[in-house]
Amino acid sequence: LEWELLLTSLSEGDSHFSKCQPAGADSDLAVLVQLVKLVRAGQYLEVFESQIAAQMLPLPCDTSSLRVGPQRPNEVLEEAQQYYDALRTRVSDYLEAGEAASQHSRQLHVLVLGVSALYAFMQTNLTGPPLKDAPATPAEVRSGSDAGNGADRFDRWARLELCEDGEETIGKYALPQYLLLAQILLTETLAPTTVTMTPETATLENAIAALAKVSVTDAPTSQLVTSDWWAARTLLLR
Repeated sequence: LEWELLLTSLSEGDSHFSKCQPAGADSDLAVLVQLVKLVRAGQYLEVFESQIAAQMLPLPCDTSSLRVGPQRPNEVLEEAQQYYDALRTRVSDYLEAGEAASQHSRQLHVLVLGVSALYAFMQTNLTGPPLKDAPATPAEVRSGSDAGNGADRFDRWARLELCEDGEETIGKYALPQYLLLAQILLTETLAPTTVTMTPETATLENAIAALAKVSVTDAPTSQLVTSDWWAARTLLLR
């Protein structure tokens, strides 16, 4: 399944994998196969409608306290921080739950969500066509609207989080929270790293080499063989 994700292009396509059906009654494998099929078909938002996404990605209204009246700018930023802290905790708890035998599947779940977020951002901002119906926050795909959040409510905070060494991102782009989610899932969670890249060193080869050195010590329990590759891709896009 990891290699099928690597073979995914940013355009709708088909392959022998689309006809793949898990043998037996392995429901967990069946769910994974269906999610990877959605990614391969370019249906990234549908991945966020899955039950797996619901277990890891809380809705913003689930993590914010009830407020009366307009919010000050600092309160909005604090609410965004609170939400993404809760999201990180939820993902960590998801990976640690269950038996040891299920760890590989759970890591694959995180990988599929991270790749979906990354590709949704890339399609909207680079390859097209843009995902016009995508809510600002990936988790709100399930609710069908930006209710309780707003189109740009957390985007400002996400752009601040994506800054590097105090340098703000340059240019206008959409769906920054999708890139932030990809960073959380693919670099912070599956391949923890503090590696930074400069324009002179920003190559896929250098990124993979740097991430491999970090992950050996910081993520010894990872059972995925492509996590460094995806982390490198996310790092270079950022």
